[in-house]
Amino acid sequence: MYACCAAALQRLTALLGWAALALASLWWGLPAPLVCTAIWLLLRPLASAALAAGASEAIPPWLSDPWGLCAHAFCHVHGVRIYDAADAPPRLLLP
Repeated sequence: MYACCAAALQRLTALLGWAALALASLWWGLPAPLVCTAIWLLLRPLASAALAAGASEAIPPWLSDPWGLCAHAFCHVHGVRIYDAADAPPRLLLP
């Protein structure tokens, strides 16, 4: 009895995992780039205006184009950290 329930639970867990993977792939493949493009269209002029007004920092590399913003959002949502190890002390590129 318990072996049957355990096998059914295992299949259900695997099916839910595949469904979550499919939904995440659909999100990051279809609407997320459009959302990132809309956000980029709002943020890029603001960053350029702040730089022209004398802001001390340059425009971040992830704000250079919509793809960079989408890749940054993907890394941020999934908790990926990217370090530049070529420098003497490694520095964080994407938090």
